[in-house]
Amino acid sequence: MGFKSWLPHNTFLFGTSLLVFALTFIEVVDFVELPFENALGVASVGGLFSSLVKLESTAGYFGLFALMLLESASLPIPSEVILPLAGYLVSLGKMGFAQALLVSSLGGLVGAYIDYYLAKLVGRPVLVSILKKIKVKEESLVKAETWFNRGGVWAVLLARFVPIMRSLISS
Repeated sequence: MGFKSWLPHNTFLFGTSLLVFALTFIEVVDFVELPFENALGVASVGGLFSSLVKLESTAGYFGLFALMLLESASLPIPSEVILPLAGYLVSLGKMGFAQALLVSSLGGLVGAYIDYYLAKLVGRPVLVSILKKIKVKEESLVKAETWFNRGGVWAVLLARFVPIMRSLISS
């Protein structure tokens, strides 16, 4: 068990991990202001981010529930944007902490159930055909399933920290 066993085998995942670590370190140390860090930056950002901010701040708990449901149902809506904004609204007194926690948790749970039952309904053949369209071989799916079956609870725990995987792990 030498040093080589600690080196990652997938350079893309390793690079992504380093990037996430660097951004987290920059935020924790706070020696550089990140683009979405201040309230004025939120107002000046356009597109999807701006729409999410408006939906959550105007629709309140329903908006929070809907966004967390969509995020957990594997749509590309990042909870990393939704939940800090909910925390900001709690700090302003526009939402209650316990209510926001309950609503966001329920939204995430309902979204995960949607993914789970959708996967159970359509089954493996549909997944394999989708993977073929995006040029992923079925052998990769078999490797992932083997890893999941071997790791069980630990596989789920680790996958919850990987973007995209965290939503798909329930299916």
